Amino acid sequence: MAELSCRLSPLVYNVLYRRLADDADAHAALEPRLAEIELDLEWLDSAAEAYGRKWSSNVELLNTGVPADEIQRLEAPHALLASWILTALRRRGSSDDFSAAMRSEILAHLDTDEQDVSELGGREEFSPVIVGWTFGMVVQNDIDLNLPAIPATPIKNKHIAAAYEGLVRHVAALRLEAEPWPDLVGTSTLVRGVGLAEALRPEEGSARAAIKALLRESARYVPSPVQTTLANHWDRGDIIGKRNAVVHIMPTSSGGLPFLDVMNPADNWGKIKPTIQGITQFIFQEVARELADEASEVHRGIWDQRLKWDVEVW
Repeated sequence: MAELSCRLSPLVYNVLYRRLADDADAHAALEPRLAEIELDLEWLDSAAEAYGRKWSSNVELLNTGVPADEIQRLEAPHALLASWILTALRRRGSSDDFSAAMRSEILAHLDTDEQDVSELGGREEFSPVIVGWTFGMVVQNDIDLNLPAIPATPIKNKHIAAAYEGLVRHVAALRLEAEPWPDLVGTSTLVRGVGLAEALRPEEGSARAAIKALLRESARYVPSPVQTTLANHWDRGDIIGKRNAVVHIMPTSSGGLPFLDVMNPADNWGKIKPTIQGITQFIFQEVARELADEASEVHRGIWDQRLKWDVEVW
C-alpha cells in the first residue's frame, strides 16, 4: 500500500504565499527564516505568482474536460518547504484562524474561476490544514472538515510515523461505517491514540505523564476552548482508564474499570473526535519542533534548483 503523501494543488500554495506576503506582522519572523535558504520576503510574491500561473494552466485543462483525477498534484517537497517556512510563526499562538481563512479563500478562488466548488472543494488537493503552524493535508473523507490529517513530512521516528498513518487510514475509512460503530471499530482509536501519545514522550515514564506533557505543549498553539475540550477528554476524561478497560477487559492489580462499565466509549464520530483531534495536534506540533530545531531536506537552492521547475508553465 502506497504511503500517504501531502500532494496538493498549486492553488493552495498560491493562496498560502500570497497571504504570507500580505501579512506585514509576520514579516519580522519570516525574513530570517527565509534568509537561512537564501530567499527573501520578495520571494513570497514571486512564489505566489508562479503557483498562480500553474493553477491557471490547470484551470484551462479542467475547462477542456480533463478530469480532476488526471490533473497533476504537486509532490510533498512543496508542502515540506511551506511547513518549514511556517515554523517561523510558532510564537504567534494558534494557527487555526489562519488555516480556516486559507481554506475559505481557496474555495472562493475555485468559485471565481468558475469551477464546481461542491465537487472540487472537498478533494484532498484543495484541503490543506495548518495545525500548530505545521502544514498538512486533510485525508479525503466525509466525516470532518479538518480531520484526519497528515503533516507535510512524517515525524522522524519511523515507528511513530507508521502507527500514525495507520490511524489516519482507519479514521478515513470510517465514513463507510454506519453509526453506531461496532465495538472494535471505534475503540481501536483509543488504543492507538494513547499508544502514540506515550511513544511521543517516553521520557515521561507513563502514558498519563506523557499526555499531561503534550497538553502543556499544545496550550501555546490551541485556542482556549479547544484546549479545554482536549484536556477534558485526554486528562480529566480518563482516556487511559477507558483504554485499559478495552485492552485488559478486567481490572488489573492496580485497579481500573471492567470492560462493560465503559462499553462503547467510541461508537460514533462525536466520541472519538477529541481523540483524533488531540493526537493530530500532538503529532503536528512535534513535526514543527523537528523542522524548527533539526536538520531537514530543506536547503539552499531547494526552490531555484528543484521546486520552481515543477510549477513552470511552458
